[in-house]
Amino acid sequence: MKSPNIFLVIIFLLTGLASSTVNSTPFAYITNQNDDTVSVIDTGSNTVVDTITVGSRPWGVAVDSRRELVYIGNIVDDSISVIDSNTNTVVSSFPVGQEPLGLALSPNGNTIYVANAADNTVEVIDADSLVSLTTINVGMRPAGLAVHPQGTAVYVPNEISGTISVIDTASNTVYKTVKSGTVDTSRIMKLSP
Repeated sequence: MKSPNIFLVIIFLLTGLASSTVNSTPFAYITNQNDDTVSVIDTGSNTVVDTITVGSRPWGVAVDSRRELVYIGNIVDDSISVIDSNTNTVVSSFPVGQEPLGLALSPNGNTIYVANAADNTVEVIDADSLVSLTTINVGMRPAGLAVHPQGTAVYVPNEISGTISVIDTASNTVYKTVKSGTVDTSRIMKLSP
């Protein structure tokens, strides 16, 4: 697996926290693969304000601003750590497929999508119960995810296949596969709203 040497892998911003104990400045949650932690950075002051221990070799990050939760994919122990962004503590974890490299949330926040790189699957998780609803076969070594702003499709870059699987979220099936060339796992897909 291609992996950057530096510990900074993926950054997502969490804005507008409702808790009065946390100011409204966005925070960045950064996975530190080498020591199984996540750094919380106050982007207003560019300082690390907390470090959270999660599962083994954290990689993917997804932020649920409505529930004020951060989901972290741990690729060695095949799990997702759930962080409460108000307290910066792990409040839950649950198992998923092998090597959860990519995580994304549906626009309404009801569904978590997990790209399981070693299984060649995307797992669909109910965000309320944290229970797997289904698993979708995609190309070889899915490396990330992006959800359409209207929630109608999930785009999955497959590193080894050199393709993008397009999932219809209504049926949870791949309805199109697009040739894309080599996918770089050190990059992350994001769709504009």
